[in-house]
Amino acid sequence: MENERPIRTLSFVESSDAGVNLWPAAPQGETYTELNDRGRARADETIGYVRDRAAPMALGYVTEAMIGAGKYGAMEIGFCSQVALHASR
Repeated sequence: MENERPIRTLSFVESSDAGVNLWPAAPQGETYTELNDRGRARADETIGYVRDRAAPMALGYVTEAMIGAGKYGAMEIGFCSQVALHASR
């Protein structure tokens, strides 16, 4: 059933023998705008997952991983801005 699709199937999530990384670093060399757009895309996908599966905790899991990564740059700003945009609709 589609509603049972696990969070690790989000396109940006990395899975390995070591576990699941819900907030992997962006590729090196991207501009601020590219990173910001990447963060916005991650937010759109995460919010879509939350809505489609009635799984609000998924946003918390992704946000916790973002905080745990210890960086707040263009990608993270884009993510937070896009989540705020979704919340204001």
